[in-house]
Amino acid sequence: SFYNQRCLDSLKKGLLIIVPQFCLFNAHKSNKIPFLGKNYDSDDDERKSVMSEKIKRLNFKHLRQAAWKGTKKSIPATTLCLLLFFMNMALFGYKNAVIAVPLTIIFNRLKDFPPDRWHPYSVMLINLVQATTAHLADMNVWLCVTLDFAATYLMVFLLTDSDTSKAYYSYGFGLVLYQSFSTTVPELRLRLMAIVLSCFIATLGLVVMYFLRRRQTGFKLDPRIFNPFVRLGGKTCDFLKGTARALKNLAAMLRFRLFYSSSDSLQAGTFDFRLTRFAIRISLLVTFSFFLEQVFNIPKGYWLPLNVFIMTLNFYEDSMVKIKQRVGGNIAGVFISAILFHYITGFTGHMIILSIGTFLGYAVDNYLFRATYMTCYAIALSTLFMKQSEVFELRLAYVLLAAVIAIIGSRFIFANKKTDFQT
Repeated sequence: SFYNQRCLDSLKKGLLIIVPQFCLFNAHKSNKIPFLGKNYDSDDDERKSVMSEKIKRLNFKHLRQAAWKGTKKSIPATTLCLLLFFMNMALFGYKNAVIAVPLTIIFNRLKDFPPDRWHPYSVMLINLVQATTAHLADMNVWLCVTLDFAATYLMVFLLTDSDTSKAYYSYGFGLVLYQSFSTTVPELRLRLMAIVLSCFIATLGLVVMYFLRRRQTGFKLDPRIFNPFVRLGGKTCDFLKGTARALKNLAAMLRFRLFYSSSDSLQAGTFDFRLTRFAIRISLLVTFSFFLEQVFNIPKGYWLPLNVFIMTLNFYEDSMVKIKQRVGGNIAGVFISAILFHYITGFTGHMIILSIGTFLGYAVDNYLFRATYMTCYAIALSTLFMKQSEVFELRLAYVLLAAVIAIIGSRFIFANKKTDFQT
């Protein structure tokens, strides 16, 4: 029948496929192919060699593409950072060379945004206020505690618009570095001038990046963003409203924490609730670190609040990941620096390592590697003024102490855990 004929045809096709495969499988094991009637040495070694070459070419191509992508990403930030660093060192003194770090981080974030989100005058004004606040906080312990808590709390609260937002990050860097490299009144004038000039150059860098990538991004540049009076009223109102909301939430959170009295303005589980807790926590930890630095007057003490600030994130789980990466990166960076500076000496050698560390730090996305390269950067700068062994010991001691402070704070002080807010 027709049905039986179809079954026989299917069986023949199956045998035509299976038998040759079975014979080839046996030939692979016995180095013989029966249909050829002779011994056949398999080409396993040759095939493995060809495959290995293909894998190597593929890996090399992938590495080359990744290296080129990282280079393109790092060149603008590295150029601006080194330009601001050496310019401020030459014009305004070594204390103001640190301005390059926060402004480069701001530039690196804003260069991917449309021009209407640059807000160049807001960036400059925030840095000027932070420099003045840092100058006042360095006068005595009470001002340190009061101003550092208030500045950190408002900065984090006003510049965070989501659970993963890190817009406050670069400004926090600025606050820590400005206070760590303290200034007298005449030096404060120089610092404010250096900030104004550096902000102008950073904004010019954003304009250059816009023209280089406008066909790719499709962004439009409105010249009115450079007029300080266009959005001055709106920005001032936003700041006043945000400050009022921040203080209201702070009072509600403390009342809830101390007296277990709930507030209609701050409902548990909302974004404002999580943000207020995070802002209070990071402000307390950073203020405590500054307090330790000022009371004990420890060398390179700013590494403590800086590391605490970096390691403390909104959620406990994210903080633990950041702490591991930060500690691991610092240990690796100290080890690499110890090898490098055993052979490389002198100002020029240190500046070369500093420049390479800056370039690699902005070229990678993985924070473990970024922390490693930036540790080399920091050590290259610090070993110009201190003994290498002392710098290595202080770097490791501060990062480990900061990790302990961040772990305790993230776990027990206004803690936010992702599991507590999952619905």
